[in-house]
Amino acid sequence: MADNANYFILESQHTLSQFAEKIPKLPEVQTKYFEMLEFVVFSLNYIPCKELISVSILLKSSTSFQCSIIAMKTLLKFTRHDYIFKDVFREVGLLEVMVNLLHKYAALLKDPTQALNDQGSVCSSILLIHAFLAGNGGG
Repeated sequence: MADNANYFILESQHTLSQFAEKIPKLPEVQTKYFEMLEFVVFSLNYIPCKELISVSILLKSSTSFQCSIIAMKTLLKFTRHDYIFKDVFREVGLLEVMVNLLHKYAALLKDPTQALNDQGSVCSSILLIHAFLAGNGGG
């Protein structure tokens, strides 16, 4: 973040994409990782497709609910920032992942003990899918 060029220097090495594989196991860096993605989108005005694909894979594996919640909140910020992200998310497979997560969470919510633990993920998923559908004329 010290220099805008740093991201573009590291992009060809897929640095942030590789970090995404590790962050579910490292709760202390999850927030910082998504803050970096927000920096790329909001400050550099760039769409980090490779990193979004990595986030899609991260959500699909869903090994850390806390990480999933942070990821969903970040993705929701992106869709609110620019509607182009609705198309980007479709292209990188995030919409399909979110729908699958909703199915998974619906099954988990049948267990009252899980309902309390997963409420943030469910809300974030629903808000993201709503953002996708809003303004699309149903398509």
